[in-house]
Amino acid sequence: MAVPVVWMKLLHRVIVGVLLCGCAFLLAGNSAYAFQGVADSLKQRLSGQLNDTTRVNALIALADELMFEAPNEALPYIEQAIAVAEKVDYYRGHANALLSQGLYFEVNNQ
Repeated sequence: MAVPVVWMKLLHRVIVGVLLCGCAFLLAGNSAYAFQGVADSLKQRLSGQLNDTTRVNALIALADELMFEAPNEALPYIEQAIAVAEKVDYYRGHANALLSQGLYFEVNNQ
């Protein structure tokens, strides 16, 4: 007996839905690992020799990564980015660091 087309379409939708839910679950479950990988990569990059503007940008990127996952770790990187940007007159970096600092205080209700 042949399966009606309606049942085939329904089965197809169910299979696609299950696969999409499974992918979403896997991605959500691995987000902490992805966060940790990015943060570790930025920390490793900061441990090397960087020119001042690149260092400021990396500090801001690291602080932004830490902002919601580990907010207490973010503020020292923001403060360091502000100090380096002021020292070398990197105005865009200084502005971006101040924006990150404002976001940090907003997120932490300070």
